Amino acid sequence: EPKPSFAAAALDAGDKVAELLRVSGAPRVNTVVCTAGAWAGGGVGDADGLAAVDAMMGANLQSAVTASHIAAQHLPGTPDGLLVLTGAAGVLGESGTDFMAGYGMAKVATHQLVASMADSGMHAVAILPNVIDTPNNRIAMPDADHASWDSADDMADMIMAWAKGGSEARPPNGSLVKVVSEGGKTTQGAALSHTGKIL
Repeated sequence: EPKPSFAAAALDAGDKVAELLRVSGAPRVNTVVCTAGAWAGGGVGDADGLAAVDAMMGANLQSAVTASHIAAQHLPGTPDGLLVLTGAAGVLGESGTDFMAGYGMAKVATHQLVASMADSGMHAVAILPNVIDTPNNRIAMPDADHASWDSADDMADMIMAWAKGGSEARPPNGSLVKVVSEGGKTTQGAALSHTGKIL
């Protein structure tokens, strides 16, 4: 069965959210967070690398576009409406990502999408993890320094504080927010523009 297009996936998800709000009687949505994503390496010189490009565009960029579509339907005009997408610290800077071309392209496009959504009547930011401490990552990299990895729980708490605290508690609109992880604890780092300038 062919995968749905970006448009079809976003429209279907948007319809489901609207129906959920109708059935539940919830008055509105004030925060949309996209945590979906994946990683795959490879360049564009062989079939495996091209397959990784396709997979990364779907897992990382299509999910970000879908979340942004839902946000565009519900957040403009909502007091303190917040959209949070998941970017990547590893694609910042002037160097390319030839060893993970698809992932790099998808995440750079996500960073640009944040800048676009910030001009669309909502507060939009991206959080930029390095390596998230997950069971799968621990299996894949058993000898790594796990204490320096990013805590998913700490990042969730960070996003919750942004959602509840209003504009005063949030990084600047349109910013890419790095995280700092030491000793098993992850905290908020510098806020950057989509071009990498510190805000």
